[in-house]
Amino acid sequence: MNGFVSVLLFCAATGVSGFSVTTQNNNVQVKENQEADLTCSYSADFGTDPRLEWKFKDNKGSQTYVYYDKTITVAPSVPICNIPTSVTTGNPATLVCHDPIGSPAPTYRWYKDNTLLPSDPSKNSNFRNATYRLDEAKGTLEFVKASPADNGEYYCEAFNIAGPAQKCRAVRMEVRDLNTGGIVAGVIVALLIVALLIVGVWFAKKKGYLDSVTER
Repeated sequence: MNGFVSVLLFCAATGVSGFSVTTQNNNVQVKENQEADLTCSYSADFGTDPRLEWKFKDNKGSQTYVYYDKTITVAPSVPICNIPTSVTTGNPATLVCHDPIGSPAPTYRWYKDNTLLPSDPSKNSNFRNATYRLDEAKGTLEFVKASPADNGEYYCEAFNIAGPAQKCRAVRMEVRDLNTGGIVAGVIVALLIVALLIVGVWFAKKKGYLDSVTER
């Protein structure tokens, strides 16, 4: 390792046709963590507010934005997802996805069982009966009243123009009915315990056990 990094960047200007874009040095070598000056000139007159774009091309030919719309870009990172694993039928549930690093601010897509969820389910015949609300800008997937039909593995994907999309780990969400049988059984057991205590106190008082204890 010689401590140098080769940078292959190219500049583009948009707005008119029939122009040329050049740079004084198209093969920049700079030490890692050191500054580098990149120049760009163009032949056409784009007015007072041209839009310049800097892109990075890797050895595989993949291109990503470095500078776009007067802003330095950073590609999306793996988003942070908050997905509940258990929800009671009829209760609301909100799945949250957020990438604090990506610039421009990423847009979010949600998947269920590896199937992309449309942002407006009412416009898709396959999801017309779905009851969720999806906010692509905020990264939220909200179920107003969850049902067993919403069971599945969910994950989120963050994407912007600066680089490849990133996704979080899939988490399975289970929607279960309220266990009314267990609640009823618990109440019955509690009532039986109270009844046994009352009978025990009555029996002890009848036999005079409580009176003898009081006299002592």
